[in-house]
Amino acid sequence: MIYRPKAGDFKNKPTPLDDRGGMSQEKILVPLGPDSRDLKAVHHALALAKRVKARVYLLFFRDASLKHGTPSLVEDACTEVIQTACEDGLQVSYHISESNYEDELLSVIESKHIDLIVMNHTETGLEKAIRRIIPLISCQVVQVRDKNDINFLS
Repeated sequence: MIYRPKAGDFKNKPTPLDDRGGMSQEKILVPLGPDSRDLKAVHHALALAKRVKARVYLLFFRDASLKHGTPSLVEDACTEVIQTACEDGLQVSYHISESNYEDELLSVIESKHIDLIVMNHTETGLEKAIRRIIPLISCQVVQVRDKNDINFLS
């Protein structure tokens, strides 16, 4: 069973800060939907993780109608990027889900103590799900559009 927090659960929860008083970004989540077309958010998260020595969690939502064990082109590309990142010394975890976006996102955010979510701007289904759970989570959400164009969801 998945615990689904209520809007008031995080009301008095302090925002995690690093030693310098800035936002803590020790654990970064990058959700990718079955309709993902690029890896901008993955590259952005990995670059940030390298600078702040963070751990990156990739959460790929696979279309349940596809055959099990048949990775998409984006999954294959992700695997190569992850392998390179690990060889460079980054800590990266890759998770595949066929569950409901909101339930799985809440579960991963809570269980992994996620500090930051980085997502592509083209993830329409995921964006809707994340907008619905924003009142329930305490981490920041960053939407990557182009190389230097990000948007904070609120």
